[in-house]
Amino acid sequence: MNEGIVFSTNESAPVQNLIRPQNRAQNAKIGFFFLWLFTVAVYARPEDIVPELGQLHLTFVFGLCSGLAFLGALLSGNTRLLWSRELQIVLLLTVWYIVSIPFAFWRGGSFQILLNLWLKTLFIFFLLTQTLVTLERIRRLLWAIILSELFVTSFSIVQSSRVIWVGGRMLGVNLGMLGWNFLGIAAAVTIPYIAAIFVLRRSLLTTGLLAAAFFSMLWMVVLTASRGGLLNVVFSVVLTSLLVLRGSFRGRMVGVGIILTLVCAVCLAPQVFWQRLETV
Repeated sequence: MNEGIVFSTNESAPVQNLIRPQNRAQNAKIGFFFLWLFTVAVYARPEDIVPELGQLHLTFVFGLCSGLAFLGALLSGNTRLLWSRELQIVLLLTVWYIVSIPFAFWRGGSFQILLNLWLKTLFIFFLLTQTLVTLERIRRLLWAIILSELFVTSFSIVQSSRVIWVGGRMLGVNLGMLGWNFLGIAAAVTIPYIAAIFVLRRSLLTTGLLAAAFFSMLWMVVLTASRGGLLNVVFSVVLTSLLVLRGSFRGRMVGVGIILTLVCAVCLAPQVFWQRLETV
């Protein structure tokens, strides 16, 4: 099946910045493949389950391979740079950051954040803007995130005796963005996409995977007893119900199911969850 094209034409944009749709569908395939693996490595963090994998530095390797693959495609003329508005804004913010460093209260710390965090994020963001050029690739990347979340949260719940607990709160097996307080943020960002795919894709397998991902993430958020995480999820559920699900009968039924599941999960929450809510 051919990939659907994400393509918009701005008449004021220079002609050289536009790539014909048939070429964009093949744009930097290898670069996207490694970027997909990078996404799985960032979310699933397999090295947290199998410590020996940490020696392979998977995120660094996959990110580097994606960048080199895109550079190779660029130099060989198989792809062209896409100067999207979002990329231009982020580049301007980067210049602003660099210019502001001499005036920072802690110049050394600001410079370290630039090197160790900001530029790495900019690099991945750049690759995303250059490789996510079709709807099919966007779907594949979303599935990588959703399945990684399903795997991590399910493993943490099923193997609860093997994961980290702090004061009755589950930290989980993941030491990255799917652990503790960060899980609620990740879940809140993913829930609208889960709902949208659920409405559009009606196969039994897809429905089961999406439902399992939502249930496992929601229950683990409760087990982490994260107040901010719960508020993020509640806010996301409300907006998703109003903006994504209300347009169809199936969507409205899904919205009701999500809200009921959220209520049930909160009602079954452990005591530490309620103790922390009392401090809000």
